[in-house]
Amino acid sequence: MTMIHSTHTHLASVLALLTGLSVALALAMGLVTAPPVAAERTKLEAAHAARRLLSRTGVADLATVMHSPNDPTLHGMPYSGPEYFASCLNTPFSADPLVFISPWSILTQNVLHRNGAATLSVRMLDPMPYYLSSSAAASSSDLDSFKDNGVDDVDQNPGNPAYTPMPYARMALVGHMRTIHMQTPEYDQGMRCFLSVHPDAQLWANMTTPQNHAFTLMQLHVDKVHWVGGFGDRHWIGWIDRSDFVNAAK
Repeated sequence: MTMIHSTHTHLASVLALLTGLSVALALAMGLVTAPPVAAERTKLEAAHAARRLLSRTGVADLATVMHSPNDPTLHGMPYSGPEYFASCLNTPFSADPLVFISPWSILTQNVLHRNGAATLSVRMLDPMPYYLSSSAAASSSDLDSFKDNGVDDVDQNPGNPAYTPMPYARMALVGHMRTIHMQTPEYDQGMRCFLSVHPDAQLWANMTTPQNHAFTLMQLHVDKVHWVGGFGDRHWIGWIDRSDFVNAAK
């Protein structure tokens, strides 16, 4: 029995060594991509990372509280759905993003009847680390280097065992939404911002009368941000105050 146990232990050690060598070889050959080591470690670094993530994505889940007077079983329940959003640097819509949404949407009706309360849940659309370093800003060359290292290829092959979205950043922007009214300079500026991020939205931007469901431009005033940079042993996780979020380097 002692000999059998010793043999099994030896085989397990050999297999572990071979597995480690295989992973190392795969990383060296670019067949798989390891999660980034550099990460945000403080609230301020997380605020910088949150602003970068906001400016480099454009689709998120908008969460609301149900307004359902005709069905009390739904009233007060959470309700969310995917929506385009836009954040444009050096504009009033940089930290407080825009949403262009149908007035008949359940999301819109919930917002209007719940004092504007809403949460925008934003995550990376692919596993590319926008927080590449703990410095205040990541350069485009850094982002390109991660693309060159095969991150995009891993993303396009979800069956690859190296792919998982869970180690990557996401955040919840908690706040209140307001309507930006048409035929105002703010509306025109907001639509320029939104269409620069989502040019395909021009299709429904042309719907300008109630009869054809004229869409509504709304802005989320961010009160607080809950940031999850990734796994807690590598990244900062917690609440970011509005002042830190707004003043963070973009």
